[in-house]
Amino acid sequence: MMSSTLQPGTIRVLVLDVASPKLYFTSERLAANVRWRNGRQQCTSASIYGSRHFSSTSQQYVRQRSIPSREDNAYEKNVELANGPSSTLPAPIEHVERRAFDSSLKYYFAMGKAYVGFYKTGMKNVYHNFKAAQRIRQQIGLNTWAFSTPPMPNTGIVKGAKPSKAQDATAVSQLSRADFQLLCRSAYDVRRVIPFSLMLLICGELTPFVVMALGSLVVPKTCLIPRQIDSDEIAFARRKRKLVSLRSKWGDLKTLPQSVDLKELDPRSLRDAALGLNLVTRTPSSSLLPLLAKWLYTPRLRKHLAYLAWDDRLIKKYGGVGALNTEEVKRAVLERGGVHCVVLGNEREDRMWLEKWLSGKQ
Repeated sequence: MMSSTLQPGTIRVLVLDVASPKLYFTSERLAANVRWRNGRQQCTSASIYGSRHFSSTSQQYVRQRSIPSREDNAYEKNVELANGPSSTLPAPIEHVERRAFDSSLKYYFAMGKAYVGFYKTGMKNVYHNFKAAQRIRQQIGLNTWAFSTPPMPNTGIVKGAKPSKAQDATAVSQLSRADFQLLCRSAYDVRRVIPFSLMLLICGELTPFVVMALGSLVVPKTCLIPRQIDSDEIAFARRKRKLVSLRSKWGDLKTLPQSVDLKELDPRSLRDAALGLNLVTRTPSSSLLPLLAKWLYTPRLRKHLAYLAWDDRLIKKYGGVGALNTEEVKRAVLERGGVHCVVLGNEREDRMWLEKWLSGKQ
């Protein structure tokens, strides 16, 4: 048996011959190919120092292991800490084939049952996320009140914001982006559990149709069906196009300003900013605009901009846009108002848009 010290990034190929036990190690930087030929398993390895061939007339077991470098380990850790838990996203829906049923009634009933199963899975995820969020809150000494969004650390961008308790803000600042997103998303979903549970209990298999009719405001994010998500994104894109056509500065933010004082903005700018970030979905009459600007738009904008400012820092801290998976990129772009990229369905455009937002160069 031979052994050697392997450098990071080296691929080690191990071949064990059952008939005549011999152990071979190759310590060069290799690229191995394993294939079957005439009932035998052969391992052909191409090395930068030459080529070697291992074969046996008996069955061989070949194991290949790549020794990760420190850079690979750091990247994998960043990916884990940068992305929110998959349990905060909608679960896959069981696909029901139309041709498998001889009547429309049976088909729609089966589809309704599949959606009910999807909703039950979503509600279970809400519960598990709630328990996980509670443990995190207890560990860092936060208030365990699950309905409340965690306090945002002060980044100095949003002026006039009500300061959080220094102890709470310091505790939140120690969280990874994955844990931070879990707390935020869990609080959002828990606030919608009671009304959605009543809807699910009363409507049963008809719940998807009721949700499509009433909208998704009372639905946890884990329970949103794909059609509802697409419908919401298209409606958001239409509102965004109107703001772009009006050349509204605050309705079409390209990046987060260095400093924002919402008290200096007029009611129309506050309305456009709220519409552009999808914080509201309707345009009120001009008579209600001053009242809504003070009591609805300003509080929501102050809270959301503080959230974006801190989330931007966390994305940069844990590997940037490259560490985010597809769903996280899409969600981050939507939260910042870049819905036109998401509707096009081009992940590359989504990533480019988000990178420009973070760099402030749009």
